[in-house]
Amino acid sequence: MLIEYSPFLEMVASLHVLQDPEHHLGRLNWARETEALLSPALKRQLVKLGQISNDWLNLYDLHDLGNFQESSVEEGIEKLLAVEERQFVYCLLGQVMPLDHVDQWLQGNEVDKEQWRKERPLLLKPATWRRQFAEVLFTYYQEYFSQELRRIEPWLISSVHTFQERLRKEPLEAMESIHPRFVLRDQEILFYKAQTWRFSYQDISGIMVRPSTFIAPHLLMGTNEAAVTVGYAVTVPGAERYDAVPRDLLGIMNAMSDESRMKILRQVFYHPYCTQQLAEMYNLSEATVSKHLKILSRAGLVYSQRKGNYVFYYGDRNRIQLIPVDLNQFFDQPLLD
Repeated sequence: MLIEYSPFLEMVASLHVLQDPEHHLGRLNWARETEALLSPALKRQLVKLGQISNDWLNLYDLHDLGNFQESSVEEGIEKLLAVEERQFVYCLLGQVMPLDHVDQWLQGNEVDKEQWRKERPLLLKPATWRRQFAEVLFTYYQEYFSQELRRIEPWLISSVHTFQERLRKEPLEAMESIHPRFVLRDQEILFYKAQTWRFSYQDISGIMVRPSTFIAPHLLMGTNEAAVTVGYAVTVPGAERYDAVPRDLLGIMNAMSDESRMKILRQVFYHPYCTQQLAEMYNLSEATVSKHLKILSRAGLVYSQRKGNYVFYYGDRNRIQLIPVDLNQFFDQPLLD
């Protein structure tokens, strides 16, 4: 196990918080203050690039696969610019497109074109997007983040030395302190998320621990070349924590608090239905079903598609499966006394 502080990744983690501040209660005050300072143009660029990069988290894989080993944010951005195009595309897409398909796209062969329709701009002009990422990151660092990094860097460097000392004296206790959903067993390590991730000690080359003042409540940050990257939360002294619930999580809980809506959600989770069909199925008026579907849609749990004269509703499988993750993340952030 290694623990390593990365100034570039700490900046990336801060951008992830800006993308979804309410899920990071320990940094909510910082996020609100920083959002108020950002220029409208930069804010638009950060949102757009965040959407392309899985709320910035795919840059963790790019950093580790590219073996950045930077000593400063500026050096990290230089390493980003030097990453080969195939690796840049592969990581930005979340490592879900096979590398041989990435190569074919870069050679002008648009394989599985319809499947990758939304990602086509990135696949056709990776060098342009790579340069745009670098320019936006440099502007954000120079104008907004450099001062915050100077403030928090001593604590991050100190956390590395403290953890290394604990690891030397009490290895089991040190490892178990990383996160409440990080469990060590005799033959494997477990990560409890929406699903249980299992890694046998024989199958992994090592565990990289990344300290961060922004990353809480996230845990598993990446798996590359049989190595596992784990986020290690470092508390910022004096940080104000909020006794609040993320709006999207609260919306989901409210949407699921009605018996009829839960039945409708379960039904459209497995098969699409239109309003008339659901009304007959549950002996409800179409107006009532329409109201339930509107609430479920607003919470992001269902989506609709028009087919001829009918609108069919589908349960958003990915969003539903993320509900346990959202709940875990909320309960992983206790309020300080």
